[in-house]
Amino acid sequence: MTQNTRRMLSIQAEPGRQKNAKALKRVLFYSFLVVVALTVIIPFLWIFSNGVRPNDEIGKFTDLSVSTFVPQQFTMGNYVRMFEQLDMVKIIFNTLLVALSVTLGSLLINSMTAYAFSRILFFGKNLIFMIFISMLVLPIEILIITLYLTVSKLGLADSYLSLILPFLATPFGIFFMRQFFAGIPKDLDEAAVIDGCNHYNIFLRILLPLSKTPLLTLGLLVFMQQWDSFIVPVTLINSESKMVLQVALTRLSMGLYMTDYGVLYAGVSLSVIPIAIIYIIFQKHIVQSISTVGIK
Repeated sequence: MTQNTRRMLSIQAEPGRQKNAKALKRVLFYSFLVVVALTVIIPFLWIFSNGVRPNDEIGKFTDLSVSTFVPQQFTMGNYVRMFEQLDMVKIIFNTLLVALSVTLGSLLINSMTAYAFSRILFFGKNLIFMIFISMLVLPIEILIITLYLTVSKLGLADSYLSLILPFLATPFGIFFMRQFFAGIPKDLDEAAVIDGCNHYNIFLRILLPLSKTPLLTLGLLVFMQQWDSFIVPVTLINSESKMVLQVALTRLSMGLYMTDYGVLYAGVSLSVIPIAIIYIIFQKHIVQSISTVGIK
């Protein structure tokens, strides 16, 4: 076999090798995704399964068999006892009231603040924005004592306002919306000014209609954060009538002589299901908006 013939055979075989390499990479990639998905899904299935089991069956199966995820005795008694032990209708109402109030208020205030940082020139704008961004590294656990003292001095302790007002403006929300507004051409603003629009009209009539996807994404993130909030309401709220869902779950886990694990798992399932449904429905918008803002 001559050298030219070998070279021609090598050239002909090259596309086949590239195709096999791409197929192998695809198999490895999807295998990794399957492993990650199972790692996330399995704990949720286990929680939901325990929520509809009798207490004597919880913890009986610890392997990855079918019995671990499919109850041998299906019962809704855990949910019935949960509603008997706590006023869950009132608790869910409190949680929705706080979460929706914070979500709607933060969308307005964060977007208005983001508009100012992206469109209006004023002294110290970059410095103030950097101060806002630096607050992203501060967890709520560090600020909780200061927040409690401030709320108490304002006379808002043990009220819904103590859970709503401090979170109407957040560094992440301002940064998120500012990054989106910065990617909108300022030619639209200049054309609006020529037509006689002021900042108020530009914000309401031009930028907000273009911001439906990031506003939806930010609203979902804020709502999920408030739905899962624990340390703030457990610190600021003392009244049973104003208790929110995550605090109620701790009450379910603190039995006097024993813990009713069936009721506890039912409560956890109740807190997870709405968030899971919301994320499944809007996951495309969330991923698309976050990736777009990150690029900009």
